[in-house]
Amino acid sequence: MILLGYIPITKLKCLLAGTRKDQAYRLFHYCMSYILKLLIEAGKEGVLMTCCYDTILRKVDQARGRNPR
Repeated sequence: MILLGYIPITKLKCLLAGTRKDQAYRLFHYCMSYILKLLIEAGKEGVLMTCCYDTILRKVDQARGRNPR
């Protein structure tokens, strides 16, 4: 299990009782999409990383953990 970030926990007492559950659901999913947006982008586009062997900057495909060709 990997911790990607913290999601705010709130009772949302500023909202009406009938809308709290729906707003908490929306808040959770908004936070998850925000946190995962960069990971999805990195999986599609790759990320520039320094190679540990020769210290050359290379574009690495994070989804496969290899250099895309």
